[in-house]
Amino acid sequence: PDLAQSLRWAIQFCHGMEHAYSKGIKAHRDIKPANIMIGQDKAVKISDFGLAGVVGTSKTFSGIKINPQQNINGDAYQTMEGTGFGTPTHMPPEQFINAAGCDERSDIYSFGIVLYQMASGGKLPFYPDLSRDYSNEDIFQTWYLLHNKAPVPRLDSPLSPIIFRCLEKNPINRQFSFKELRKDLESLLKKQTGEVIKVPEQKEMGAWELCNRGTSLSNLGMLDEAVVCYDHAIKIAPLHVGAWYNKGNVLNRLGKHSEAIACYDRALEINPRDAKAWHNKGNALYSLGKYQEAIACCDKALEINPRFANAWVGKGVALGRLGKYQDEIACYDRALEINPRYAEAWSNKGNALYSLGKYQESIACCDKALEINPGIAEAWYNKGVSLDSLDKSVEAIACCDRALEINPRYAEAWSNKGNALYSLGKYQESIACCDKALEINPRFANA
Repeated sequence: PDLAQSLRWAIQFCHGMEHAYSKGIKAHRDIKPANIMIGQDKAVKISDFGLAGVVGTSKTFSGIKINPQQNINGDAYQTMEGTGFGTPTHMPPEQFINAAGCDERSDIYSFGIVLYQMASGGKLPFYPDLSRDYSNEDIFQTWYLLHNKAPVPRLDSPLSPIIFRCLEKNPINRQFSFKELRKDLESLLKKQTGEVIKVPEQKEMGAWELCNRGTSLSNLGMLDEAVVCYDHAIKIAPLHVGAWYNKGNVLNRLGKHSEAIACYDRALEINPRDAKAWHNKGNALYSLGKYQEAIACCDKALEINPRFANAWVGKGVALGRLGKYQDEIACYDRALEINPRYAEAWSNKGNALYSLGKYQESIACCDKALEINPGIAEAWYNKGVSLDSLDKSVEAIACCDRALEINPRYAEAWSNKGNALYSLGKYQESIACCDKALEINPRFANA
């Protein structure tokens, strides 16, 4: 961008950060061009606050992802995690040492790098020599030394004095706040073009924004707070299908299946051809043990969208509960025709094959699921059950242990591990596993 556009966007960015801090954010910690979006209306949107609430993890170099190919704008570098986490091209010196201690002035440094790029055609002020093969730790240390010691290259731009102050090594020498930085940028813009950027008006969130907020809260496990957002959205827009549908999803997760069904029914009154609402209503009915009604809902979803893989899986699960294992497998096969990498469908098919006594085929399906996604506890469990049925108790225990690494409160995995230990004559260990299963679910009859 030219100087005037750079200043407009920089001032908008400052307004956005001032708003974020007013809502309790201590530091963004990952400001870089990739996290600054420009809408079709030429307005700045600041994205990816994923590190704003992170307070540090155990290993300094954990999760660094670096492409060693040199790149002048830092696109080869992704967000990393650890005691010093962020993106090394844009991190202030203090963030390499203690990212949890970052504050507004740390974000000002990162934005100073962005301003430098805006004024230099995309070039970074610092870039290490990567001509030889460095380890990630070496590269991390090299970046730290550059940010901590290297002088900022001169720029032929009226922005230079502002940028150089943003990039002071010691935080105390930088602008104290984005408000202070904004005033410097506004003064320069007025001098260059005579323009004055107005402070954006604070608006009440609309129904769609409240829905997005509810979804974010739901993803963070803050389910009650999510319901409040959806209720607010519904109050503003009673015919907002997404608000009713998403509220139903959260109520389902809270175990309030009847209330969830009422929400899906309301969504379907507004839009009877919402396949996802039919499918999720089926899930809620399944949770209430109403398997035939669940199947009817999945059929309705599939009538609307025959290639809705999730609905085929939902129908299959309900058929399995009715003991119709061949029909269940046929549903999973339809889902896998649509999406051959649907790991849960492979895992569920393995479970159905186990119910038919086809243990080797069951194991093959579970292996396929785990090849796609090694983190599916149910696939490890299903594989373990089939191995135990083939008298491979040691291998079965290993599978149950993998399932329990993923989900330590998986009662069925504790119980099956107990069964396998019993087969090996390890009765005390078997009892301990059954006790663990019963601690999680005291009404687990098999345990």
